[in-house]
Amino acid sequence: MRLIASILALVAAASAMTLNHERIFGDWKRQFGRAYGTHEEETMRFNVFRQNAAKVVAHNAAGHSWTMGLNMFSDLTEDDSAPSNIAASLANHGPKNYELSHLRAVGIPTSVDWTEKGAVTPVKNQGQCGSCWAFSATGSMEGAVFLNSGKLPSLSMSAIAQQPVSVAIQADQSAFQFYTGGVLTSNACGTSLDHGVLAVGYGSQNGDDFYKVKNSWGASWGLKGYILLGRGASYNRGQGQCGMLKMASYPVA
Repeated sequence: MRLIASILALVAAASAMTLNHERIFGDWKRQFGRAYGTHEEETMRFNVFRQNAAKVVAHNAAGHSWTMGLNMFSDLTEDDSAPSNIAASLANHGPKNYELSHLRAVGIPTSVDWTEKGAVTPVKNQGQCGSCWAFSATGSMEGAVFLNSGKLPSLSMSAIAQQPVSVAIQADQSAFQFYTGGVLTSNACGTSLDHGVLAVGYGSQNGDDFYKVKNSWGASWGLKGYILLGRGASYNRGQGQCGMLKMASYPVA
């Protein structure tokens, strides 16, 4: 972790033209256990790494409400890191029997964090398995069992005020994949759902409203495995940041 912190500090402070990419790439490979079969593949991945490092530097220098950094995706193109067959998995494993409910946002608290209430288990890492939908659904069930309540609503603060909510998002874009902190605002990711996650709370930070979302890429990703997604109907024409308002559910336990 100390190594990654030093790499991120260097990337944030240096310009893309002056980075010692070879040394940073070597440190990064050791941290994440990367090894390539051929010199040609290593050269290709090094070039992708340089491009992603430059993207991180440019983003952080622009003063956005969220930061980006190097992580396990840093030697991958967006096509490489796109979750394979996850969209199909989400469709195939969607709820078969459900009740659609619309909850009124009346008398709900201004912020909620179910991680502080014992209703959320530790962050897990799905690895190369396309099973995000299972992590998302299981997380919602765990919250329901903990709270002994639940329905299948349209996603709203009212729903998350009652328990963690399973949602689907688009996660194959760099703004999401390289996220390290802050509230992910602007329409930085789309609405082509390809990944299942768990909404565990909501609140505001520096004037930006957010949903707190638990991912399944391990605790070394994002904010110790979490991301703060911009909250509000203005994102993606009402479909939510990364499309998270399109497909949401929580179970009856």
